[in-house]
Amino acid sequence: MNIIRNSVRVCSLALAMHACFATPASAQVIFPQTLSSARRACVPSHAPRYTPGHYETVQERVRIPGISYQTWVPAQYRTHYGLFGLRYRRLISPGHYVTHRAPDRYEYRSRRVWVAGHYSY
Repeated sequence: MNIIRNSVRVCSLALAMHACFATPASAQVIFPQTLSSARRACVPSHAPRYTPGHYETVQERVRIPGISYQTWVPAQYRTHYGLFGLRYRRLISPGHYVTHRAPDRYEYRSRRVWVAGHYSY
């Protein structure tokens, strides 16, 4: 209650100071015309309220890296014919592994977050 009385006194003093140093037209435009309406304008409309802490569910976009996997590529041979029609195979490329990587993907995940209590004015 003392806070409200003090704020009314400060607002009234500010009104009086402004009325003394300002032109009459600007004082009428900015501030109410009577002192009682000025006091009502300066009094806070409600007391501060405390909101207790609580959990909230938050949606987050998360990047999931793509997986890597290997596949075996068998050796490649080519058949050639030599003198007298003899057939033989020649190695073109040896067998080897090829590494593949899937692209990254995104998905939404929800998690609970603690929000601390606070006063709202």
